[in-house]
Amino acid sequence: MMPLSTPLASLPPDHSDFDAYETLETNSDAYGTFNGRVMPDTDEKSHVFIRFWRSLGFAALLVFLTSDMLFQSYNDPVNGKVLDVTRSKSPQVVSGVVHKTINDVDEHMTTLSQTNESDGFSKFERTFLKNVNTMKIRKFHGTYASVPHPAGSSQDYQTALFTAKQLESFGIKTEIMEYYPLLSLPIHRHLSILSPSTAVRTLNLTEAAIPGDACTSNKDALPPYLGYSDSGNVTASVVYVNYARPVDFQWLKDNNVTLEGKIALVRYGSNFRGLKVMLAEQHRMAGVLIYSDPLDDGYAQGPVYPEGPWRPEGSFQRGSLQYNSIYGGDPLTPGYPSLPGEPYLSKKECKTIPHIPALPLSYGQARYILESLGGKKVPETWQGALKLDNGAYFVGDDEATVLNMDVAMDNSIGPIWDVIGTIEGTKEPDQMVLIGNHRDAWVCGAVDPSSGSAVMLEIARGLGDLLKDGWKPRRTLVIASWDGEELGLLGSTEFAEDHAELLKKQGVAYVNVDNVVGPFVSSGGTPSIAKFLQETAQLIPGNPFYGVDVQDSLYEQWVSQTAIRRSSLAAGADDGTLAPDHLIQFLGSGTDFTAFYQHLGIISANLGYTVGSAMYGTYHSTMDSISYVETVGDPHYATQTTMAKWWGLITLRLVDNVIVPFDFSTYGLVMQEGLAGYENITAAMGRNVDYSALHEAIETFSSNAEVFQAHVSECTQKDTMKQESCKSEAERHFWNEKLVSLERFLISDTGLPHRPWFKHMIFGPGFYEGYKGVAFPGISDSIVFEDDNAAIQAHVNDVTAVINIAAAYLTFA
Repeated sequence: MMPLSTPLASLPPDHSDFDAYETLETNSDAYGTFNGRVMPDTDEKSHVFIRFWRSLGFAALLVFLTSDMLFQSYNDPVNGKVLDVTRSKSPQVVSGVVHKTINDVDEHMTTLSQTNESDGFSKFERTFLKNVNTMKIRKFHGTYASVPHPAGSSQDYQTALFTAKQLESFGIKTEIMEYYPLLSLPIHRHLSILSPSTAVRTLNLTEAAIPGDACTSNKDALPPYLGYSDSGNVTASVVYVNYARPVDFQWLKDNNVTLEGKIALVRYGSNFRGLKVMLAEQHRMAGVLIYSDPLDDGYAQGPVYPEGPWRPEGSFQRGSLQYNSIYGGDPLTPGYPSLPGEPYLSKKECKTIPHIPALPLSYGQARYILESLGGKKVPETWQGALKLDNGAYFVGDDEATVLNMDVAMDNSIGPIWDVIGTIEGTKEPDQMVLIGNHRDAWVCGAVDPSSGSAVMLEIARGLGDLLKDGWKPRRTLVIASWDGEELGLLGSTEFAEDHAELLKKQGVAYVNVDNVVGPFVSSGGTPSIAKFLQETAQLIPGNPFYGVDVQDSLYEQWVSQTAIRRSSLAAGADDGTLAPDHLIQFLGSGTDFTAFYQHLGIISANLGYTVGSAMYGTYHSTMDSISYVETVGDPHYATQTTMAKWWGLITLRLVDNVIVPFDFSTYGLVMQEGLAGYENITAAMGRNVDYSALHEAIETFSSNAEVFQAHVSECTQKDTMKQESCKSEAERHFWNEKLVSLERFLISDTGLPHRPWFKHMIFGPGFYEGYKGVAFPGISDSIVFEDDNAAIQAHVNDVTAVINIAAAYLTFA
């Protein structure tokens, strides 16, 4: 990989052409004043009591939607506020740093877009692409990332107001929808080594400050913690458990390591952090410490921040401990929205949050624990990159290293705020395309999520300009700024559960963006949208991350990067990407597409960029800051500009194409590849499972899909830019209904046997992976849980029936 610092050496600050960030406002005539949870005083001498509900005065503002907007046909009242928002006040001038090359990048990207005028863009697409403005993206980005804004905080509410007012100023109808999920805040944290005597110390749980990086010393930043950790004071010996995967615990048990009552020391990576804690709790461990090893996202990957993009020794990764592979959203209201009047589980009843304490650690502090461990030396694959005084990583099964961890948390119900903008369609207003990005952040969140937030706001600005120029979208577009994603996809899931029937009836597609950083494309999607993502990428200029002389298309960059990545795979290894091109990842979980795809069966995509094999080094830390983005993450804002063009073009075509641009012709191939291996695994388990009917169903689906897509092509082969394809609106409606609804036939009303909230039978997150998607998740689960022959066969039969029904739907009867 090219060193990310290379293009920065000759980029002096230039304040002359920068329009300052917006100043966030604390209240609004239309929305009211923040009256939610107060961030706790984390002084270790005091505890605070935080409100359980917001005042009834704010709830009194909830109204029914009476306009012809998104929820016109929904029978239940919409819990939210209808807005009449004026333009934001003139921004206060603040100091900022911008590189001279940003305008050069902006001009370069615009020039490349103009060269495509004869390549099939519509008038409005061409205008949109030409007008994407790098400097405006930077301004939006700076406003979002200027302050810490965790979910439910006053700063979070301010960013909701800012987003809503911006959307309204673009001419987009906007509302704020409020939900009341379980939130999580730290009150007290302490960790010390009690023995051996040579290692006794109190560990530093304060994140390091970086000179010149304002976010790292911001007094409003919450200290490092893990959301939904339980409170507890534990004194116990510590055991190193690697990534805390099932295979890791099995190795420990095979080597007679006692786990019950111990504190687990775990490194980040491989699986979702909440599932690490879930497994530790299942093994009756008393507490968990999760640290970032430099092998995974620190100096072993390259230079650390501020010299490079990777994690320095004083950085902590915060994060949620929700058991995200069981269900998403509010832990206390599974399957229905977190609103007053709905039944809430008690925390004791809740099955998706821990009942033991946990803390994050920097590798600078984890070193002291690792150097004190003795006992068995761990396998080579468990060794990290720290150079330890004791020479290697050890298990700690000699029980010589004893820790005390003391954690006090406030896990209680509070408000979050989704901001929903709607542009109503003209010819198919009852067909809904959704794009979304979450707005809340663990701290300032300059990459996660503010890079995506800024891009989405720039897309909205461009679409607002098109509306003024006479653009009339064919379908309805929903632009969603979700809240509470970091704690467990709260805002998007509660919205999806709140409007499930409407979305299942009208949802066309959902396209999500979180992180836009670095030069490497990293995107996922359903097989049905994969071809469309690649086709649009062919029309977007290459990302000039390393300079302004890029001539390749985004697609060519993507293919080249993928070839390099896959060249290191072992023969026959599965990297969780879609055949035949293997550019696009399976959709698992971990961000806001989950409820739309896995729960409702809406075609989805998740677009993004990374700095390398790991996402980026300052993930979920105070160092995920404007300074990080402007020095090593996206110094020219070129990646965000590229994403605005790609995501914007995708949005326009999903909304405006006469026939929606979905293609199911490769779905069968993906299913066949995904099924490969399960037969051998279940046979090795001693199960006699008959897969023959499932193979036949997939073959029938593939055959029907090929014929179906041929007919769709006939319908679209005329000049689609003049909207002369198909003979009538009725015919167009027929094909669109088939294309949009087919994915819904691949979900089961009863859900997966071991986790019924997840309903998609073909793709889902691996039960113990969380992030990574797997094919046929129900079959995968049956292997993980060692189901008996009858249970596995019953699920295989259910999958077969679902695919046969979907195959029949592809016919023309």
